[in-house]
Amino acid sequence: MMKPIIPTFLVYLLSVTLVFAAGSEFTILTENAPPTNYINEQSRLTGPSTEIVREILTRLGWKSTIHVYPWARAYALAIEGPKTVLFSTTRTTARESLFKWVGPIFEQRQILYKKAGSPLEITTLDDAREVAAIGTYYNDTAEQYLKDKGFTNIESVPVDSLNIQKLIYGRTQLWATGDAAINTRILQAGFHPTVVEEAFVLQSIYLYIAFSNDTTDKVVNRWQEILNDIKKEGLYERVLRKYSVNKRAEELLPP
Repeated sequence: MMKPIIPTFLVYLLSVTLVFAAGSEFTILTENAPPTNYINEQSRLTGPSTEIVREILTRLGWKSTIHVYPWARAYALAIEGPKTVLFSTTRTTARESLFKWVGPIFEQRQILYKKAGSPLEITTLDDAREVAAIGTYYNDTAEQYLKDKGFTNIESVPVDSLNIQKLIYGRTQLWATGDAAINTRILQAGFHPTVVEEAFVLQSIYLYIAFSNDTTDKVVNRWQEILNDIKKEGLYERVLRKYSVNKRAEELLPP
C-alpha cells in the first residue's frame, strides 16, 4: 500500500505552525538596562532590542509577555530554563555553551571610566590592577571580563547606577560598564554626563538573544531567520536610529 504524499508546502506550513504554537510555552525575560531595553518615564518597557524582539514575536504569532527582572535573576532563570528567552545578552566564550544564540542585535564598547579631572592614567590593563577599587555591575560582561583577567580589586553592586555614585564620591577609582547610552544613565542617576571620562577601552562586544539549551534548533533558527529579514528590510536600522543615544541624552539635559 502506497503511503500518502504530503505536498512540500503543507510540510512547511505544519512546521511553521508548530513553531508558532511553541510560543505559549516560552518565558521571555529582559532587564532594565538603557539603551537596549529599559523602563521609560511612562513605566513602559522600550528600547531598540525590545522593539526588535516584539517584532519577532509578532511575526511568529507568539502571544508572549516580556518580564523584567534584575540581571542576575534573569540570567540565572535563563540558564535553568525550561524554554526561556533572555535579551540583550553578551555572547562570550564562557557563555557560549550555556545558551543557544540569535543575533547580533546590538554592539557596544565596554569602558573603564574615571571621575572627570582625576589624574589617574590607565594605559594598559595592568594599570587598572593597581587602583584600590573598580565598580562593577553584578555578573554582567564587564565584571566577568575583569574576573577572567584575574582582577581582585572589584566592588560589585546589584544596581549599576550605584557605581556612578561610588565613583563620583571617591569610593571607587574606576567604573567598568558599556558605553551605550552612558550619558543617559548618568543623567538618570542625577548627575551631568561630564562628571566622568573614559580611562581605558576593555573590549567591543555584541549583544544577542539567548535561549535556554532545551530550546529546539527549529525555534532558534526561525528567530534568526526573522531577525535577518528585519535587517534586510531596513527595519532594524530604522529602530536603531529612533533610539539615537545622543538624541536621548540631549532630551534629558536641563534647558
